[in-house]
Amino acid sequence: NFEKVKVIHGYIFFLILYYQVCKIGYTNETPEGRAKEISRGTGVVRPFKVEWAFQCFDGILLEYEIHKYLDPYRDNSRREFFRIDLNYAKQTIQKIGKNYTNSNSNLEI
Repeated sequence: NFEKVKVIHGYIFFLILYYQVCKIGYTNETPEGRAKEISRGTGVVRPFKVEWAFQCFDGILLEYEIHKYLDPYRDNSRREFFRIDLNYAKQTIQKIGKNYTNSNSNLEI
């Protein structure tokens, strides 16, 4: 008796807020759409810019693993903001994310 498992495809995204402060998160929509959505919030001084995205499956779990690994770089312990270099973040996401994709699925935005 096998249950069907729904595989949800999405993206881990890297949004720049200001110099070396970024938001790393997951969306099952487009990274650009998610950036627009969170840029509408009150208290956001300027729109988020998508710097890079990594296409994946099981993105909620991948996001959890990335956040846990990058925890020392958090700007606020309760938020998805990190003080981190883009290249280091990309390397980390690709390293952890290799188990969540069938190919090297990154998008240079």
